[in-house]
Amino acid sequence: MTLGLKSFGLFRKIKSCLVMYIYHKIANMFLFSLFIFLVQFYDHLFIIKRELMEPIREVTAIRKRNGINSRSTVNILAAEANLYMARIDDKLIIKIGSKGDLGNILPPDYKLAYSGEDFAVWEKK
Repeated sequence: MTLGLKSFGLFRKIKSCLVMYIYHKIANMFLFSLFIFLVQFYDHLFIIKRELMEPIREVTAIRKRNGINSRSTVNILAAEANLYMARIDDKLIIKIGSKGDLGNILPPDYKLAYSGEDFAVWEKK
């Protein structure tokens, strides 16, 4: 039995429909996965607390102004339960933690650039 042109056209239509069906299924799986991801991580991706936006902007500006990058040198000045202080490229000193009494850890040639709840950043004068 030989296949004529009419049966070849039917085969092309079936193939085309099958390909579209597979693309549709893949697209649906992708959209469903994206939906599940967004439901689980919506608050992390889209809800940034307004009180966090300003400190992030300020500290980022200080970092850029002083040329701090991933290759900057970091010297740890203090590492305690409620205090972590580090000097970065001899340009900045950062403090993280609730301890307020720094004693003689902070050199006098640094001025406070920005501070917030349990953190502070000093720049060299």
